[in-house]
Amino acid sequence: MPHEINVYFNFFVDMKKCLLIVLSLLLISKLSYSQSETRWDISADGTQTVFATLVDGTLTISGNGKMSGFLANTYRPWHEKRENITNVVIQNGVTSIGMWAFDGLSKITSVTVPNTVVSIDNYAFYECAGLASITIPNSVISIGNGVFYACTELKSITIPNSVTTIGLEAFARCTALESITLSNSLTSIEEVAFAGCSELKSLVIPGSVTSIGRGAFAGCTSLTSVTIPNSVTSIGIGAFAGNTSLTSITIPSSLTSIEAWVFSGNTALTSVTLHNSISAIGAYSFDGCTSLTTINIPSSVMFIGEGAFQGCTNLKSIAIPDNIAIIGAKAFDGCVNLTTVSGPFSLEELKSESELRRW
Repeated sequence: MPHEINVYFNFFVDMKKCLLIVLSLLLISKLSYSQSETRWDISADGTQTVFATLVDGTLTISGNGKMSGFLANTYRPWHEKRENITNVVIQNGVTSIGMWAFDGLSKITSVTVPNTVVSIDNYAFYECAGLASITIPNSVISIGNGVFYACTELKSITIPNSVTTIGLEAFARCTALESITLSNSLTSIEEVAFAGCSELKSLVIPGSVTSIGRGAFAGCTSLTSVTIPNSVTSIGIGAFAGNTSLTSITIPSSLTSIEAWVFSGNTALTSVTLHNSISAIGAYSFDGCTSLTTINIPSSVMFIGEGAFQGCTNLKSIAIPDNIAIIGAKAFDGCVNLTTVSGPFSLEELKSESELRRW
């Protein structure tokens, strides 16, 4: 009997050892599979210096150097798990946030960018609909095109003074954005950069800015005040169009012309101040400004474009300078309450649909 017990005992010991070996192999296999599924080399040059790790819904970017960028609508390592990603952590050492890196991650709510990052590349946080806050450090120099496009929960943003460029449509359609602090190093605001930010209420453009691009602040329907500094020498087509709450605007003396559609559709606009530096008022620039009752056109203006004041239904009086050369067709079309006119053209001529020329 003792011999038989010993045999059975050894048998079970051997079976236990085999079982432990099998379990160990399975665990090693599982860990290897897990690692291959959740950790990826995303360094820009493929040198395994920057990695992405996904654990329990947190996507962590770590390492040293530039993060790889991706092309729109192409596979990113975490693409199939994007619905499970609730948090993004970018660690010190990472120097750039790659193009299209996190677009469409709708469940992330906040991101802190470390002070090693110098650039946030095009469309990095495109349509991150749940992103409510982001901290941008003063190490960042550039914010690319469409970086925060349609981040519809983002309420405020401070762009540090290190930033010199903001790309096209960088904050467009951020429909909850109420306040912006712009960098004092910014030299230009690109096309449609803040277009459709319908909750933005006030705007101070820093004195470093020289140009405001096409449609830069178009459709900011809650915007009531804008301060444009004398450093600005160009404002693009439709830059402030459709800002239905804007009540007054002062054009800086550094500006020599008003482009087409710039203030078109600003239905609450009652006051416009133009300086003697202005020589041309572009086509449809004040079209549909239905609250405008009067405007002083300075003597420097020689050209008023087609439809410039079309549909200004409450415009009652206007003074046209004597040295005007051309007034475009339908410049005052639909100005049904315009009754007082001074200058080289009569009321009937101004209300006609024809182009008017002095010479």
